[in-house]
Amino acid sequence: MESLQSRYASSLLSLAIEEKKVKEYLEEVTKVKEILGENKDLVHLLSSYFLSREELNSTIDKVFSFIKNEYVKDFIKVVCTSRRGYMIESILREFIKEASLLENIVEGTVYSTSPLTKEEIKSLEVALEKKDGYKTKLINKIDPSLIGGIKIVINDKIIDRSMKSALDDIKKKILEGENS
Repeated sequence: MESLQSRYASSLLSLAIEEKKVKEYLEEVTKVKEILGENKDLVHLLSSYFLSREELNSTIDKVFSFIKNEYVKDFIKVVCTSRRGYMIESILREFIKEASLLENIVEGTVYSTSPLTKEEIKSLEVALEKKDGYKTKLINKIDPSLIGGIKIVINDKIIDRSMKSALDDIKKKILEGENS
């Protein structure tokens, strides 16, 4: 059964395909999702039953004034004035996932013990693109348990170049040697 979030995302994606502007929609929706991810109070505001539809529309116009595509802005208004603002992030996430597939883009996470620079992330993205043929977008998350190195997770694929992984491999070989 298709979820309500998927149906909303599919409707926006259908419009993007019809207009032949999937990449443009993807860029704008990604910006909106980033803003919402950084401002949880804004998500609560857009989910509020205390604001009238006019107040919600006015708030969306002000907060998302950078959006050039009126269909994207209108879509956000429809979701929020339909009292589904609490779903907006998951709807946008679903749209990004589906639109990225159409644009041959994969998203993944690179785990490290300290923040990577934009240049380091870009270098990893370029290397993965050369290796796999997909345009790759990585986000960096901190995982102190790695000890050092990095671990990249894209869908169900894991590339583990961490010290923890290396130490686990050594431990496994030692234990196998004791059991022989």
